[in-house]
Amino acid sequence: MIEGVLTVLAIIAASGSAWLWIKASRVPMPPVTDVSWEGKGPFADALRLQSKLNAQVAMCAAGAAALQALALLVHLMFER
Repeated sequence: MIEGVLTVLAIIAASGSAWLWIKASRVPMPPVTDVSWEGKGPFADALRLQSKLNAQVAMCAAGAAALQALALLVHLMFER
């Protein structure tokens, strides 16, 4: 029972990771016409948004991996 719940949560986290990754890959990138070293402008804004989304992807993927590892541990320890 617990193993199944953990697996479902891992699937949800992995799906969230995939959705966020697609969203991050579709951030429109403006043409680079002027690069500001101060990190200002539409290009820098797009990079910041991609970075933020990719950080969320990493958290979801790490959560999915941890939940799946926990499900395996529960299986090995309690549900034999």
